[in-house]
Amino acid sequence: MLKNSSGTCIYGHFHPLPPLLPQVSLARILKIMEKNIRLRNMVFLRNILITTDLSEYSLAALEYAFTLGLLFGARLTLLHVAEHGQYRNEAQAALLLEEFAARNIDTRIKPELAVRTGHAAEQIRDFAREREMDVIVMATHGRTGIKHALLGSVVQKVVRLSTVPVLTVKPHAMRESLLRFADVEHELHLR
Repeated sequence: MLKNSSGTCIYGHFHPLPPLLPQVSLARILKIMEKNIRLRNMVFLRNILITTDLSEYSLAALEYAFTLGLLFGARLTLLHVAEHGQYRNEAQAALLLEEFAARNIDTRIKPELAVRTGHAAEQIRDFAREREMDVIVMATHGRTGIKHALLGSVVQKVVRLSTVPVLTVKPHAMRESLLRFADVEHELHLR
């Protein structure tokens, strides 16, 4: 596991990197390490699944996924799940995903775009398993209240259902807000 640009941590021991290595891409370093050193406790991410509901909130997941993709030289896939009846057809959902990607993703980053139709959590789980994804990156919406309590969230369901690790990212707008007991009491009409 890389600690920082000046060293690595392998089996709990700190090994300084030679001064020339920061000029080499981190992905190249990881490939060399994977081939030449038996690392039982390291995870190498090759396939990263990013989910989006096409909202501004999902951009937080893109930031983290792109960073991981760059560090590991991983293949990125951006998945949008269209709930039944949400769009006229899957082609409309695919067009909206393409427009979302064109507006929000640098042209040098070229994730594969994919659309599925059905229940979001189940489709994400199945897609990740079928495509042998190493990690799923999802943004949370930070919603609270009775609707969230009764229905739960897609993120929570994916975390429970998936055998693939899930990285959840709180959107920038939600990082400063805290859930207060008084807010919950008000939302549930307990006072």
